[in-house]
Amino acid sequence: MTTDQIVNGMAEAAHNAWWETYKSLGYTSRKAAWGEEFMVPFDQLSERGKEFDRMIMRAILIHFADVGAQVVIS
Repeated sequence: MTTDQIVNGMAEAAHNAWWETYKSLGYTSRKAAWGEEFMVPFDQLSERGKEFDRMIMRAILIHFADVGAQVVIS
């Protein structure tokens, strides 16, 4: 599995968990600063929306590396 595949999988899982949580709380709309609707599953986001989520996951992985944490993928 490549780093890009890991980052994309993490971004998809995190976005979909966020979306399901907000949906369960009754939210019907959450828009990005550029106007895109985020209250949709990851696979319905634009490439820009997906990249926003990937950017966050890359920052988390960089932080893990900076503090010496190891991520085990099985």
